[in-house]
Amino acid sequence: MYIDEAGGLGRGWIEEYLIKIRDFGIKPWAIIFDMGVAFPGIARKVFPGVLIQHDYFHVMKKIHWHLRNALSEYRLQLKKQGLKEDAMELWYQKWRILKNLDKWDKIDFVFMEPLLERYKGTVVEDILILKEQIQNIFNDSKNKKEAYERRKALLDDHWEIKNEHFANIIKFLNTPYFDYMVTYLDHPEISRSGNSEIVIRLWRQMEKVRYGFKSLKGRQDHLKLYQVSKYLGGNLF
Repeated sequence: MYIDEAGGLGRGWIEEYLIKIRDFGIKPWAIIFDMGVAFPGIARKVFPGVLIQHDYFHVMKKIHWHLRNALSEYRLQLKKQGLKEDAMELWYQKWRILKNLDKWDKIDFVFMEPLLERYKGTVVEDILILKEQIQNIFNDSKNKKEAYERRKALLDDHWEIKNEHFANIIKFLNTPYFDYMVTYLDHPEISRSGNSEIVIRLWRQMEKVRYGFKSLKGRQDHLKLYQVSKYLGGNLF
């Protein structure tokens, strides 16, 4: 079961909402929440023993917010030094810098190779390294124990001394709520992201002209193809 506070549920309402679900005879064994800090405690009060997973989309959204702030601060420093062209270049390339490495295409590598050479040893390189190490925690860990070991290795690198934005990320990952971020590793039957976030991201992709859907019919046709691929295994007959 997935619950998002964006649906109008604040801390004062979540318990009442869960009680209503329980009264309907629904007893979830796992709940995926966004990053509301009160949610896990309330959920286990209503459903003792329920597994909690913090939605991965919201986890990475918070981390990328701090990384974006670190990049913006560095751009501001370049402007103050009179390096306006460099600052402008980073503005145009910011989404490539913040984009996960496994999502880079050939064009991204063409643009990023000279940029990385130019900004070697700067905050730009630090952002890419830190982002990749965090991704490895969630993507490459085989279980919770390994995720905690990778987190410890990250803490041992003392990223918090580089700037306040990296410090905020390390603080965020070092809270007790980290345990809820990696529940899926010991319970692979649990999705690390809520279905609603997956659907929203899919629709946003379909809305973008760069994906080739310039008309309503184009989006509808692609949605049909997605449904065939998802639910029929690509078999039309």
